[in-house]
Amino acid sequence: VEMAGVTLTMSVSSYFTGLALDRWEIEPRLLAGLLGAYLFIPGHFWGWLLRKGARTFEGTVPSDEPVVAPEERLPPSEPTRS
Repeated sequence: VEMAGVTLTMSVSSYFTGLALDRWEIEPRLLAGLLGAYLFIPGHFWGWLLRKGARTFEGTVPSDEPVVAPEERLPPSEPTRS
């Protein structure tokens, strides 16, 4: 469901970006600034939710522990001798 929402959002965004550039003749730099300002709102809200410890979509609470690669969790092995 989430990927369908992303796909739909991207297609609508691409359509209106092309429309704004071609038909309405908005300058690309101005359009990039407007889209950045518009997308700052949900991004800021999402960051606020993460800082408040809100639950993610998977139902887990973000932790303060650093993400560690699986090979870093293994006990040290004996060095091989040639």
